[in-house]
Formats: sequence, structure tokens, C-alpha cells
Amino acid sequence: MGEIRIVFVIDSDIRTGGGSENVILNLCRFKPKDFEVSILQTERLEFNRLGDDIIKDLGEMGVKIHIIRWNKDVLQFLSKNSITGLIKTFILDPLLYKVNSFRTYYRKVITSLGNPQIVYLFNNNFSYFHWDKNIHVIGTTHNWTPKTRGNVLSRLQTYLVSQRLYWRRMSEMHISDTFKDFNPVIKHGFYSLGVDEALMQDKIQERHDKVVFIFYAQLRECKGIRHVIESFSRLEFSDIELHIFGDGELREYVKEAERDPRIKYYGFVPRNFLVEQIKKSDILVYPSICDTFSLSLYEGLCAGLYAIAHKKFAHFPQFQMFVNSGRLLFTDLDDDEIASKMKETILSVKKRWAHSNRSNYIPCMTVKEHSDSFYDFFREIVLRE
Repeated sequence: MGEIRIVFVIDSDIRTGGGSENVILNLCRFKPKDFEVSILQTERLEFNRLGDDIIKDLGEMGVKIHIIRWNKDVLQFLSKNSITGLIKTFILDPLLYKVNSFRTYYRKVITSLGNPQIVYLFNNNFSYFHWDKNIHVIGTTHNWTPKTRGNVLSRLQTYLVSQRLYWRRMSEMHISDTFKDFNPVIKHGFYSLGVDEALMQDKIQERHDKVVFIFYAQLRECKGIRHVIESFSRLEFSDIELHIFGDGELREYVKEAERDPRIKYYGFVPRNFLVEQIKKSDILVYPSICDTFSLSLYEGLCAGLYAIAHKKFAHFPQFQMFVNSGRLLFTDLDDDEIASKMKETILSVKKRWAHSNRSNYIPCMTVKEHSDSFYDFFREIVLRE
């Protein structure tokens, strides 16, 4: 069969080190010999968390990186995500110039990638790969779904997507209909993520002095850090702490919160140090509303922590076993409700201390197991051609 050519696509820079970037890096680290892997990225670099050495490391793994520098016409064309924008693009704007300009650029991208067999999307802006029927396209972190199939505009958008005339904006994993029936990953409509093996080892510190809450994510509004701090501040316990890890636009707000001596802000830290701190913690608070499937939440649960998360994650079957064990509680973005869940989990942690020093670990898929399962899936796609 020869090498299978696959491209992982992100609308950012791999050095940013966010959730999608780390999933791609893990897939690259465990790349089988029968795969040729490339990364297609833009130049959007919010934070250079991983450092420039990661580019060299990827090169040593045999991974090629291609950078798209959008020209003005293509960028404007891709930004049309509403019905009115679509009408303007295809009717009011010079139609042939726009389409031909974009098609030419698109073909150059495909050629530079070596005509891949599979494209794995992490961003909607690249859904134009669906135009090429010779490429199997998988998408994951898409964030748009018609409000109702009965709505005229929603039905029109769905039709345009099916006719390859409009950018795909699906809410979960999607793939060509031909393959929807043969792999459990696709049958469920989403995917699990691999977890660091070090997180699932015994907790580092046995103590009964303070209950430690932890938050680790980008410091953005949609991640819920304000709600975490405001809710924690309402608790009157003296034997609790909140440890915050990450960086972002709300950095100064978080630093101000350290006026409460129970709150400690560490900033962005190396991965190994973060793993150790997760294992020393008791409760993860993660009311994010902008994750598709939260690796942070999944990691914390697999590490044996209790967790409080936004109710948007409740529909994922992967979390059900943690709900059944009493380790995962869901909440709205309401400070009083989050504070109430915090009190509940504090009592659960102290009750566990009274019976045992060990966490109740639930086996989770490791990073290598996750990567192996996906490469098996990619092979199956190509074999079915």
C-alpha cells in the first residue's frame, strides 16, 4: 500500500501549545513508519508556549510543516459565514474573480502538501478540502449547527454544505458518509483523547491539611476563570486553596485575586511541573463553555481528581463513568451554584481522607493508545478506497 499521506490542519501556529496543537503533537510523536505526516498551519501565534525547538523536534520526527499566508482576497472569501455574506460573495462581488482566485490558491496548497489522502481538520476555515473528492476529510472542533431543521435558512445552509458551496460548520466529528458505519469513533460522533501515563500513577502527596482546587487552562473569559475565582471567594473555609495555571488576557485579573491568601497563581509552567501539581490536587474546577471535548477535564478525572464542569460536557459518554462514581458534578455559569458544588466536593474529599489516602482511579486511554487507535482508523479509511 505504501506510505499513507495525512495532513493535520490548524488555524494557528503549532508553537501556541493549546489543546488542538498538543493533540497533533502527540499524534506526530507516535507516528507509525507507514505514514507520511504534515502539518498545515497559519501564522496565528497568540503565545509561544512550546518554544521554537518544537519545530526542530518535528523535523527530526520526519514531520513537514507548511504555512499558509492568506492573501487578502482569500481571507475575505473565507470569512463569509452568514447567508447575507454568501449572497454578497456569490452575487454582488465579482463572482468569477473571487472563485478563480481562491481555486488557484487552493490547488497550490494541495500540490505543496503532496496530494494527501487524508486531511484532519481542527478548524472550519479549512473546510474547502471537501471540494476535492479524492481527499478523505475528517473534522473535529466545529462549532456551528442549524438551530432547527425546520428553519428555512438552516435548511438552506445545510443544502449548500451538501453541495460543497458553503463552508462546513458541523458541531462534532464528521467524515464522508461512506465511512460512518464502520468505526466506533465515528459512530459516537466524537473522539476521546489520550492521557499522560504519569497522571494515572499514584498521587504524589498524602495529606489531610488542605483541600486543593486547581484550574489549568488559558486565562480567557470563555474558560470560566472569573466564575472559578468569584465562586471560590464565597467559600468561608480556611483549609482550602485554589491553584491557577495558565496565561492569557485575564492575567492581571488573576494576579489581583491573589489578595486572597488562599489563591495562588503560577502562570504558564512546563508540562512536567503541571502534571506533578495536578497529582497533588483534589478538585478540578472547569466551567469552560468554549471546549468541544475538554482534554483538561478528562485529564483531571483520569488523575483521580473530583471535578466541577459546565453542563455542556454532560452529553459525552466518556464522562458518564465519572458521574456514576460521584467524582464529576455539572453546573451552569452561576457563581452561587458553582460555590455550592465546591462545598459538596470539599466534603467528599474529606470523607475520602477518612477512609483512604488513595484516589479511586478509573483507567483511561493513554496518549499512545489513542494515537495507535487513530492511525488504525486512518489505515482503514485508505484500505476501503
